[in-house]
Amino acid sequence: MADKFRQAELHYRRGLSLEHAGRIAEAVEEYRQALQENPQLRAAHVALAKYYLRNGLMAKAADAWHAVVAIEPDYEGLTNYSTVLIELKQYHEARRILRLCVDLFPLDTFVTYELAYIDFAEGLYQQALDQLLDVRPIYNDEWEFHELIGRCQIKLQLYDAALASFGRAILLVEDDEQIEQLQDLGSVARRHQEFAMVSNEKDAWYATHGLICLGSNIDDGLNIKPQAAFAWSFEAIATTLQRAAALAEGHIWRCDQVLALDSQSKPLAQALAKLLQRPYIQKISDPEKNTLVVMAEFNQSAMLEAIAEQIDGPHCIFALSMSSTPELLDDVPDLIGLPIQKPSLPWPSQAAAVANASKELLAALAQTQPEPNREQQVEYYREHHRLISLND
Repeated sequence: MADKFRQAELHYRRGLSLEHAGRIAEAVEEYRQALQENPQLRAAHVALAKYYLRNGLMAKAADAWHAVVAIEPDYEGLTNYSTVLIELKQYHEARRILRLCVDLFPLDTFVTYELAYIDFAEGLYQQALDQLLDVRPIYNDEWEFHELIGRCQIKLQLYDAALASFGRAILLVEDDEQIEQLQDLGSVARRHQEFAMVSNEKDAWYATHGLICLGSNIDDGLNIKPQAAFAWSFEAIATTLQRAAALAEGHIWRCDQVLALDSQSKPLAQALAKLLQRPYIQKISDPEKNTLVVMAEFNQSAMLEAIAEQIDGPHCIFALSMSSTPELLDDVPDLIGLPIQKPSLPWPSQAAAVANASKELLAALAQTQPEPNREQQVEYYREHHRLISLND
């Protein structure tokens, strides 16, 4: 047994040396061999847990931190384990671990914040707020506390209080990205203040994200409902695109050129370019111009990150379909047609079908008459709800 312990220690120390030299894969293998010799070697579990955490391997990180705290539950192990559990949305177990921290380290800033965050994530907004307000006098200089307090207050419709909380948080930070994030949260509170009640998807998307929701020919452009499944027709798409063009004509949004995200989005982009009287481009040659990026379907915020990496300049994004809900997304396009869980286009992705679809869509646009309430749809944003968030 003593030999196994010595071998485990040798593997672990060899792993540390390899990691220090930047030979990470070899170091990880040494840590694993150390644990084969001695599964109770806590330091090797910690080394692996940190490696998994750095590389976003959350499930493996959770297992490794669990092993760490099973051997000896110290502050580092418990807080890291709870953080990973929160990332995995395993809130019940994370709360149990954090309560162990409370017993060991009463009134710790991080632990208090994380417990309140779990309450917030589970929809217990008043409970989270009460917990944060109890310790605010102690942690009044921690901007994260004020931010989470403000988020709770938005959910509880305490919009004036939320604005005050975000304002306090802004005074405590210097990082430009954090300031912008807090300002965006303040805009969420202000947009909610514009409504006596958020009554439909158009209101919800605007209030939560500052997004323009256009609808289609199954609604009047003002009272829009989400669809479980929807098969777009050329006529429905034509209505949506006409509404986008009407808002551009009313100076609600603007672009200088139009770009399709992929081949299946090409008919949409070409039709919008014609309606807006803007050039349709296949690549960006002038990064100073504001580019409208057109996509058929949007379902995750990572899509916007990829677009931002490719486009070095001002841009806004139109998605015909949005297959998620506002609460589940960190970032969204600027304009959408309809929120639909399972959308389908009236054309397949083959090149010949896409080319024919462009002609059919332009023909449908030529047959689509202006809507009687067109001006009312424009006034919704021009007069009543002006805090639109555009990516440019």
